Amino acid sequence: MLHFEKIEQALLHVNAQSTNEKLIFVHTGHYTPDPLVITTDVQMIGASSGFVIPTKVVIQNRQDTTMSLMEGSAGAYVGFMSILFTPEVNPLPNPTHQAHYAVMVSDEASPVIDRCLIQSSSSVGAALCVKKQNANPKVRHCKIADCENVGVYITDGATGCFEDCEIARNALAGVWVKNQANPFFRRCHIHSGRDVGIFTFEYGMGFFEKCNIHSNRISGIEVKQHANPTVVRSQVHDGLTGGIYVHEKGRGQFMENQIYGNAYAGIWITSHSHPTIRLVQFIDILNKIHDGRHGGIYVHEKGRGLIEENEVYGNLLAGIWVTTGSSPILRKNRIHSGKQQVGVYFYDNGHGLLEENDIFNHLYSGVQIRYNGFESEDYTEQDMGRAEWRSTRV
Repeated sequence: MLHFEKIEQALLHVNAQSTNEKLIFVHTGHYTPDPLVITTDVQMIGASSGFVIPTKVVIQNRQDTTMSLMEGSAGAYVGFMSILFTPEVNPLPNPTHQAHYAVMVSDEASPVIDRCLIQSSSSVGAALCVKKQNANPKVRHCKIADCENVGVYITDGATGCFEDCEIARNALAGVWVKNQANPFFRRCHIHSGRDVGIFTFEYGMGFFEKCNIHSNRISGIEVKQHANPTVVRSQVHDGLTGGIYVHEKGRGQFMENQIYGNAYAGIWITSHSHPTIRLVQFIDILNKIHDGRHGGIYVHEKGRGLIEENEVYGNLLAGIWVTTGSSPILRKNRIHSGKQQVGVYFYDNGHGLLEENDIFNHLYSGVQIRYNGFESEDYTEQDMGRAEWRSTRV
């Protein structure tokens, strides 16, 4: 076994060897190498005593991306270390740092990044960036936290599998997904952000399963500009503003989630957006939107959406609000036990289709329609205005 003072020297040595095994142990210490560019299947493992090895093996850069995993790094492994990008603090952010990260995965790279602490103190850019088609890392048990901008940024058709990661207390979104990127997140804990938890926009996609998303300053999940994520069996709760916010022609599939305890609406749908909020076919588990400190679902400013087979209950205000030219489809939902208002509230030219819903146990009426300044609780077809009513039990 050879010893090197610098990580760069160790990388040069193992990459020059003909052997198939390229293994580097990075021992306890604080390293400030030149930017590390990995283009082979090298295995880099932090080695120290105790149970919190990543805090004892630290790799840091102040000028450029700390570690880049590029084409050729399929099969590479980076684990058990802290990887930091910490540029000098200036009154004005350096625009070049927008393309500098603690870790960048690009091109045909598909490394494993395991049990690392990844952090950036730059006020622009992100801590972990995955970009370009066929970039497909496996990121497991990592912590991306306390960054001064975005935590994880996935773009330009990249994918990636993120499992059991903690993404927390970042200044902007915990996760950004845009431009046809389609990552997979499973069992991730995304919380306490100073902005949104997950932000999908500009045709971003993504599959989020069994994630715990909570205590973010704005919404837990934001979807806009034709983004179309899928969120399944996740918890979105205790947002300081709202739970899920779909706007500016956003879409999305939301199935079997628990959405509760948010300061405003559990789900907001606005500005020509059209998400699908329903149970998974053949699996009798509903989305549950409950115990919010405002309304359950709020559809406004020409929002649409298919809201089907959900349970909406125990919210402080109306279970579902439909307003300002919006026209969702409300089908086979159970909307009940509102604390202060009605089950479904149409006003300001809100309309839509109510079909086979069960609406009961509200402080006031099950359905209320306000039109031309008049509020109606007499649900004859004439009074329904522009809301179409089919087989709904109130």
